[in-house]
Amino acid sequence: MAKNKNRNLVIGIIAILIFLAGINFLKNKLGERLLNKGIQDLEQKEYTSALENLRKSVWLNRRPAVAYLNLGKAYYYSGNLANALEELELSLLRDSMIAESYYFRGLVYMKMNDYNKSLENLTRSIQTDSVYAEAYYQRGIARAHQGDLTGAIQDYKKSLIIDGKNLDAYYKSIESRAALNDYIGAIDDYDKIIEADPGNAEALYQRGFFKINLGDNEGAINDFSNAILNNDSLFDAIYQRGLCYARLKDNKNAVKDFTSCIRQHYNTGEMYYSRAVSYLKMNSTALAKDDIQKAISLGKDNPKYYNLAGIIMAYLQNYRGSLEYFGDAVKLDSKYSEAYFHRGVSWAILKNHSKAVEDFSRCIAIDSTNAEAYLNRGIANINLGYRANGCNDFNKANSLGYQGADAYVTMYCTELK
Repeated sequence: MAKNKNRNLVIGIIAILIFLAGINFLKNKLGERLLNKGIQDLEQKEYTSALENLRKSVWLNRRPAVAYLNLGKAYYYSGNLANALEELELSLLRDSMIAESYYFRGLVYMKMNDYNKSLENLTRSIQTDSVYAEAYYQRGIARAHQGDLTGAIQDYKKSLIIDGKNLDAYYKSIESRAALNDYIGAIDDYDKIIEADPGNAEALYQRGFFKINLGDNEGAINDFSNAILNNDSLFDAIYQRGLCYARLKDNKNAVKDFTSCIRQHYNTGEMYYSRAVSYLKMNSTALAKDDIQKAISLGKDNPKYYNLAGIIMAYLQNYRGSLEYFGDAVKLDSKYSEAYFHRGVSWAILKNHSKAVEDFSRCIAIDSTNAEAYLNRGIANINLGYRANGCNDFNKANSLGYQGADAYVTMYCTELK
């Protein structure tokens, strides 16, 4: 009897253990199924459903670090950063060698603007998985936020060595290079983007700007032209191409581009202004005058429009009319050195040398490197009988490298030495 009793007890315990094992097996299976469903929800960006399934998965099976990792990711994408950190910490407590857990913890800290901790975690992610391209990319962003632009560029490069298809890394590298005035490096990065996507009008357009910064107007024209071929509504590329033509003194083609923009009603005031500049350089002063009046009618608060109107009036030898426009320009911008300079020239031609000296002095006060202003003030001072002041101005113009200033020094100042 005792033996039977003990045997029945053992059988009962075994049955209970089998039952419990079965329950655990079912819990684990259900937890695994919910984990997979939660990961699928994450991939489909259904974060509410992902949170629900992953929380249930963790409750059913608290062992897998990957479940806590994905729950942390779901919280991160849902904007709940505190809970995301908590779940990612639990993931790392169960398995400290999951690079993705460090990676997402780095992203969370970056969202919190804690770039030191972000860098620390992204670096741990890279130490755990040295070919984790996205971790290098994100660490580059964190470094850029801290002002380490050189380090950021290095990380973007490493990211691209591993995954050359991440065009965002090229764009981020370009941002950092632009801030460092590394225009050659930025162009190299755009070369890679355009090589991968030859019809990328925006990349062609932006590369054109960097070529302008290097003085390569011909190359910029080529890029703007290709950008326009791929996107004929990119009107600023037409405008920028016109400016390049103007810098190359090809004012005929510049006028064509500015006219094209005017017909499309793109930034019309600026187009009339730019076309007026080109017309003036082509000695078409009547057309220039007409365009600048249209520009002023569209932008009555733009001082450079009035300044150009004054220059055109001076070309037409209406110097008193030019004074009015230059006056309007400096009323709108009291620091507009160019308008003071041109008004000074008009005063000098009208033989009001005192007023000329005043305006040249205002110009110099704003821009002390304007050699031409010193020379013209020197001439006005000589005309007023202030030879010593004039010679000081001639010498200053000469020291600033103004061609021909030495002739004035020889003519007026030899006896004063």
